[in-house]
Amino acid sequence: MPLRPAFGSSETDPSVGELPTEYKQTTCFGKSIKPVPLRDQPPPPGPKPKNDAGTVAVVCMIGLVMRAWCWDFEVADWDKQAHFIVFLGCVAELVFWGIVTHKILSPNKWEKQLRIHQLKKALPEAGDTGLTLDWYEKLGGWITTVRTVLFTLTWGGLAVMYYIGYPRSPVVQIHSWWQVAWSWAWHRFTSFELFMGIFLAHFVTLWTLGLAYGYLDVFRPKWALPFKIQEETVITKTDFLHAMAVTFGNSFLTALVGVIVYQFFPYINPHAWDEKIPSIPQIAVQFFAVIPMEEIGFYAGHRLMHLPWFWYHFHYMHHEWKAPIAMATFFTHPIEHLVVSVPVVVAGPILFGFHVSLFTVWAFIATLVICQAHCGWHLPLLPSSEEHDYHHNEGFDNMGALNILDTFYQTNTRFLTKAWQAKIDKRYNTQDYPVQKILARNGQLKKSRHDFVYQEDDTCTNNSENSSQPTTAV
Repeated sequence: MPLRPAFGSSETDPSVGELPTEYKQTTCFGKSIKPVPLRDQPPPPGPKPKNDAGTVAVVCMIGLVMRAWCWDFEVADWDKQAHFIVFLGCVAELVFWGIVTHKILSPNKWEKQLRIHQLKKALPEAGDTGLTLDWYEKLGGWITTVRTVLFTLTWGGLAVMYYIGYPRSPVVQIHSWWQVAWSWAWHRFTSFELFMGIFLAHFVTLWTLGLAYGYLDVFRPKWALPFKIQEETVITKTDFLHAMAVTFGNSFLTALVGVIVYQFFPYINPHAWDEKIPSIPQIAVQFFAVIPMEEIGFYAGHRLMHLPWFWYHFHYMHHEWKAPIAMATFFTHPIEHLVVSVPVVVAGPILFGFHVSLFTVWAFIATLVICQAHCGWHLPLLPSSEEHDYHHNEGFDNMGALNILDTFYQTNTRFLTKAWQAKIDKRYNTQDYPVQKILARNGQLKKSRHDFVYQEDDTCTNNSENSSQPTTAV
């Protein structure tokens, strides 16, 4: 499909287009105004204006989390009225948080102006990225709808949780539901079946994400192609089937590890199969204690695999995928899979004595994070996978999972200082990722404390002194 004519700068240029529909302004302070063509827009915005709405939203969210976590409204009869007032205060704060968050998600005038100029600059350089004006407008409507639905479900879900949980806090209510579900499984399955449920959670997550992203990798639908990080790399059906075969073999090895661990796990943690699940504080301490251990294990094992001998004997296989895909997350040499990949995920829960139910949740979350890092796509509303994609493409930097040890040992310096991918390594709530990717590749986008601004010839846009004056950067 040929690209739609790009925006131009001359009135006689037939490629000049009008302002995208979502940016047409028809009223201003109650007065009707004529939509302005893109070529007649004012210069790009300067530094992002200060907005305290984000800080207010964070403070409200912290308060809601503290209330959801700590407060239990079950008290003596004489004090129930006072606690009901506190409960109403929580609901009011939830409503206020929803209003502020909606304000943050709605683009303001500065953001709209910046996005218009970025789109104008990127369209002529779109090439094979799949970015067109039609695509940009349609995806904008779809993403806005999805974002609104997710926001409504999140806000409504929190409100329902407060309502259902009363007089108990929402976290206590979730804990009780968890207890009911585990008791149901405890009475119907053997200890071995419950333990292998940990690896079932891993397999289901891995293969669900692998096949879902695999559809995008192989068939490359037009609506999704602009979100592909390395869009020039084509994944054939043969490539994908090869990744499936290796992943299936390593999944079988993972199951064998599960059978072996089951034999001695009761000696390490005899209470792992208790019908009563751990308390909320114990779950929180164990879960957050295992995260730094996972970072240390992954960083150490990964950096070991990048040493010359280990690279040429084992790790080279994983890096055959210069453009990683989700199905190739565990596309590794069997020895590396047994020595590094599996221990990194299971060692922490084993040593910290996880309850089997918590172990299952951990396996699901860990697999989800690892597959997302390898997916090769930068879809809206989802976490960025630019860091690990860069690692596969270049073969160095970004050795850890959380960037903590990378920063400490400076093994992400080249990525942060020289890679254009670092400029777009963030979560997008709009369809602007392909736009900013094109600008970042061409050196026309730089990251600063004022969010994303343009630069040309090392000159940044700043029209704070006289916005009517022409600027070098556009």
